[in-house]
Amino acid sequence: MRTPIVKSASTLAGFSRAKSLNVLDGYYNPGTDVITDFVQIQTNGSDSELYVDTTGTATFGPGQHIAAIQGVTGLTDEVALVTAGTVIAA
Repeated sequence: MRTPIVKSASTLAGFSRAKSLNVLDGYYNPGTDVITDFVQIQTNGSDSELYVDTTGTATFGPGQHIAAIQGVTGLTDEVALVTAGTVIAA
């Protein structure tokens, strides 16, 4: 059994799309898995909420909320973020 990624949600301030954020090191296999089963980013006002399901079952709830990215929106295309290297998932 793996150790949880974080014990409670964190707030990221000063985040830019040019920076990378590793959210699934060791959980997601890009050769066989679908990123949207592991990562979901929702817009909440002027912020983005990051959810991670390390089981890959696309179950996103309060227990999977790991971070609020303050002042950044437009991150809801998780596939594009992985392709661009903004979200490093493996």
